Amino acid sequence: KKYLLLLVVFLFSACSNKKPIEADLKELLALALNNKMFTKVENLLPQIRMTENSNNIIRLYLNTHSENLFVIEREVEYLKQFVVDMGMAHQAVLNEIMVWLYVNQVYRHEVSSPVRIIQREQLYLEPSNIDFKKCPDVTVDCAHEVRAKLLPLIDNEELTRKLKKMALKDPCVNLSSQLQGQAVANRCLRKSKEQLKIVLLPFPRFSFSHWLKIISSES
Repeated sequence: KKYLLLLVVFLFSACSNKKPIEADLKELLALALNNKMFTKVENLLPQIRMTENSNNIIRLYLNTHSENLFVIEREVEYLKQFVVDMGMAHQAVLNEIMVWLYVNQVYRHEVSSPVRIIQREQLYLEPSNIDFKKCPDVTVDCAHEVRAKLLPLIDNEELTRKLKKMALKDPCVNLSSQLQGQAVANRCLRKSKEQLKIVLLPFPRFSFSHWLKIISSES
């Protein structure tokens, strides 16, 4: 009886000093989201009770990893109708993902172009002749619809800065006025064949505390 009593006291003491399992799982999920450990996020999600808004925002964030702009756009358009019911933390994630999505869409329409590689004595990448100031002129072929969606989030100057930074990273965009040699042309070909991974615009990232706020939210 003495040993049994000691065991009960020990177990009670251990349990009283331990956080609830649910809280531990929430912290693990927030950490996984912060570190973009997407497989771990998928495994933890079914074990944690969250609001529909929180689940939806996390699912949307997971979709950015796929880089499928069509899927992400579909999810964004669906979630936009629930913005009024979301907390500030949810809205912040949605806004950042919308910026990431729309800037990528503008880039593909206005900047990213067919590969301009020519063959002479070697391969060359031709100048891209991009005018970053031509849009949003209504008489020019610009991504007007997407730009309209971006306006409440960032202004045209910030958008232009982002597009320029992306173009500087893109091995298939030649911003100079000269032909670029074989090394540059080969990098462009490798990117076009999906043999070279280039991140033109990094995925949005949020802190551990921000994710924990979303996971623990009651809205």
